[in-house]
Amino acid sequence: MANKSPNNFNYSLRNDLIQQIIAEGLGQGVFPGCCLSVGSRGQTLFHNAYGNFFPESETEKNPTVTTDTVYDLGTLSSVIGTVTTIWSLINQNFLSFEDQVIRFQQSFSVHGKASITVGDLLYHLSGLASEQNYHEEISKDSLNKSLGLMTSPGAKEYVYNRINRARLRSKPHEVQRFSSVGFILLGRIIENLTGKSLDDSVTEHVFKPLKLNSTGYINLNRLKTGIRTDLDMVAPTEDCTWRKKQLWGEVQDDVAWTMGGVAGHAGIFSTLEDLSLFCEAILSAYRGNSEVIKPEILRQAWNLDASNQGLRYVGGWEKAHKENQLLNCGFSEQAFGFCSNSGCLIWIDPEVDLHIVFLSNALCPSRNNKRIMNFMPQLLKAIRESF
Repeated sequence: MANKSPNNFNYSLRNDLIQQIIAEGLGQGVFPGCCLSVGSRGQTLFHNAYGNFFPESETEKNPTVTTDTVYDLGTLSSVIGTVTTIWSLINQNFLSFEDQVIRFQQSFSVHGKASITVGDLLYHLSGLASEQNYHEEISKDSLNKSLGLMTSPGAKEYVYNRINRARLRSKPHEVQRFSSVGFILLGRIIENLTGKSLDDSVTEHVFKPLKLNSTGYINLNRLKTGIRTDLDMVAPTEDCTWRKKQLWGEVQDDVAWTMGGVAGHAGIFSTLEDLSLFCEAILSAYRGNSEVIKPEILRQAWNLDASNQGLRYVGGWEKAHKENQLLNCGFSEQAFGFCSNSGCLIWIDPEVDLHIVFLSNALCPSRNNKRIMNFMPQLLKAIRESF
């Protein structure tokens, strides 16, 4: 990563304001711990960690968060892994934004879905449901038939088959609706095109080329073979009532967990350092200086050459929008990012060469904690306005 000293650099941040907002978040129980990095033009302006793995009252053993702590990225996985892999495959002419999904999943065509394209999935314009409780369906099936389907390859195939047979919630292009279902399907398309598992494909196309050495999926089927995760490095998430255990080193998302920990919408674990590297790679690509991502693919993915007014999701990423409370945060028209349900975010503003990475385990100890979604705009506004 770039030198962490902002020496000989014109920009600075109001560190006191940023640290005050984070302290308030800790005090109000928005998250038990977090870390934040802000960078611009190859320099890191802010890089720090706060708090602990668990809320103070939860456990006697409570490790301190560091800037090397590994976090469950939740739905931020969709843009880090799935979207970037799709870009790489487009770059290699394996597919295009205009390709219909049925080119890769013929059985997807039922119930009026034949016209849906890869671009529709990326833009969340497919009309598919936002999410489905596939884990509940599989759980009932497992109990009724005495089959251990949970986290197995059979569970993953069950989910893909249910998506293929699903009915639309609205007509394609009628409404923009975030769809984790659509991104699960994109994960399947990647597997079909590469002939490899999603985690191996994303490693080949994203993690290795961008040198994200502390980033990856925690494959639950590999854990069954005796491979273990160093929990001293991984922040825990919820104390799950239906899985009847504290999730620590296993993906929190219900459906991703059911699919074995690897899915197109969730499952990636990463660090502050790696995601800062990722942001720098995206900005390099935006400037035309990347061999991994072509700038013309970025422009097509984000619709930078045309009006995307009113759209919250552009090519899988988010824009500042009234629904995410970011319209008044001071970002330029070119800015994009993603705020995850897990308490993690990335935000990039190419106009001023700014990137922001914030990681937290806001779902520890409970998914019922929704305060993170109001906290994120406050933090982003303070950073952008002080830059």
